[in-house]
Amino acid sequence: MEQVGILIIDDDASSQAALRQVLGSEGWLVEGATSTAQAFKELATGKWALVLANTGTTGITGALFVTLRELAQPPEGEATKAHVRVLFVVPEAAAAKATPLLEEEHLPYVVKPFTFHDLLERVSDLLMETEAIGTPLRKVKHPPIAQRRP
Repeated sequence: MEQVGILIIDDDASSQAALRQVLGSEGWLVEGATSTAQAFKELATGKWALVLANTGTTGITGALFVTLRELAQPPEGEATKAHVRVLFVVPEAAAAKATPLLEEEHLPYVVKPFTFHDLLERVSDLLMETEAIGTPLRKVKHPPIAQRRP
């Protein structure tokens, strides 16, 4: 099976590093882009099953957002397997403006801050839609309440 490729578009180095560490721990190829030009160059390679795009970096208008929106929505009649999935990461401060647009467009997103458990579940679901992975990721499990220590 081909290695799963994930591109992170985010100009915040610490956020990108944390995401790269968490997603890379799954054995996936994870790379980053910090600018629009770099993002377009990486997207052109076609090696990405999933793109995590920080709307603080990409904006919710402009050429990069339009391209990501088009990638996230497969053309009528085509299987989703052939397309990259896009998960928009929305900074909490921009949520009031960005989330209504993303919801109207039926685009998947998470609001930052988020838990890595929630992020991994969203990533898992999106990768399963493209058949990049065959089984869901459910690595973060909480022990039954009776087994938890006070």
